[in-house]
Amino acid sequence: MRRFYYLCLMVWLPYTAFGNTASPFNVEVAMRDSGYHLGDFIHQTITFTLPKDADLDEESLPLTGYVKPWLDLSTLSYKQQGDTVQLFLTWQIFATVEIAQALKTPALVLKTKAKPAQEILIPAQSFYYSPVFPYPLAETKRQNDLPPLAFNTQTPLIGLIVFSTLGVLLTLCWMWLKDWLPWSKNPGPIAKLAKSMRHQTVQTIDAKALQAIYHDLNATAGESLFPSNLTQLFNQAPYLLPYQPEVEQCFAVCWRAMYGDQPLSLSQGAVSKELTLDWIAKAAIAERLFLRKASPLPTQHALILK
Repeated sequence: MRRFYYLCLMVWLPYTAFGNTASPFNVEVAMRDSGYHLGDFIHQTITFTLPKDADLDEESLPLTGYVKPWLDLSTLSYKQQGDTVQLFLTWQIFATVEIAQALKTPALVLKTKAKPAQEILIPAQSFYYSPVFPYPLAETKRQNDLPPLAFNTQTPLIGLIVFSTLGVLLTLCWMWLKDWLPWSKNPGPIAKLAKSMRHQTVQTIDAKALQAIYHDLNATAGESLFPSNLTQLFNQAPYLLPYQPEVEQCFAVCWRAMYGDQPLSLSQGAVSKELTLDWIAKAAIAERLFLRKASPLPTQHALILK
């Protein structure tokens, strides 16, 4: 009889110790339990009912992020309407398996705010996880290295040679027009005059410069020029016609400076140095182009000057 009494006492004590503190919670978990692969998301909806006038303790909710080496808790949210609470959890799987097997989500323990706090146990949920690769894995071989890309070096080289040659020719042509080449062949009198006056630094056209202009105009015309036969200059050198007013004005100044009573200069307002050098430089280019078209003309000039 005593043994029976002790046996009844052992059964009754656990019931009185835990039966009064534990409250029954109707927990329902909704989730798909199959068809998961590497990287998939597991969506859980957990619904349970709290005791009357009880609230869920937010501090007992699990934190998002790392849970296991192969599992993360991506998102978590909940809502409470009256005594009914709904949890929305999203898990993400990161590992893979060789063969299909059953895995479980972690069990959760939540609490209420009432004192004493009551625990709400959400059991682990099983799901079936499928492998990504076939089993057993076939032997894999490393792919051969790709050959290096073949760059076309011939076409850019040809383009470089062609454009470099063209650039050199254009530069030489420009220097020839500017009379910057030291080996200019048979330059005309105006070209020689432009070259000699290019680096003139004085502010006035002195008598020596006027004498040089007069001499080269005579050489261009092929005879001594006077105010009466100045038209012979434009007949012999038609490329000077666009500059006829400047040439006539400059010739008049030269004539008065050499044969007049008093030499004239820029300071006296007789002739503009800038305008004089400008028409001489332009006339030199026109002369060079004219002589290039009429090749016998340089020889004729050389014979006349002799």
